[in-house]
Amino acid sequence: MDGFVEAESILDAWYQVLRLVSKQGEKTWDDGEELLELRNLVVAIEDLGGDEDTLEPFFESCGREVFDVVQETFSDLKVRNKEINVSYAQRIYNHHGINQVDRVIEKLKKNPHSKSATFSLLNPSLDSAHVPCISCIDFKIRDGRLAMTVFARAIDGIKKFPADLFALANIQKTISNVLELDKAPTTLFIGSLHVYERDYNTLVTLLGTRK
Repeated sequence: MDGFVEAESILDAWYQVLRLVSKQGEKTWDDGEELLELRNLVVAIEDLGGDEDTLEPFFESCGREVFDVVQETFSDLKVRNKEINVSYAQRIYNHHGINQVDRVIEKLKKNPHSKSATFSLLNPSLDSAHVPCISCIDFKIRDGRLAMTVFARAIDGIKKFPADLFALANIQKTISNVLELDKAPTTLFIGSLHVYERDYNTLVTLLGTRK
């Protein structure tokens, strides 16, 4: 395991993860582009929140374009990005006709101690060109709260990390509201947390402004 981060919020986790990858990240390459990578990173976040205003420093540094695309990917059943041909929303809410969020809710209603209130965003028959970065999302009720665990093969640490977490927060909020439960901390297992060479300057700037 390359590292463990324990944070209070999305932004707190973002800054800590970027600091860690700048110190411990190893150089590798993907499609000919250099990147810094942390492998097998674990991130625990106390409260993902759910208010876009809390992400203003992220928007100031990285803009809203990628954030908005990620939110659309998680909410719009239509495939918008023809290059990757994946809509997370379709995989979550209409995966072979199954609404996986509804299935999780029903499972936890029937058995609050369930260990299998889990859904996948993978489809091996379609994912040869692009495998979804967020692979599996698991929910458990423990100590009267709803815990969410996320398994990701890879996450772009600069622009995708806060965007993905915000979208995931909305899923956790939906389920916790229906079940009338408080939210427990969220844990992420990330196979590759990385920063592309094109974003190295942004990384330096962010860490320079956040001591």
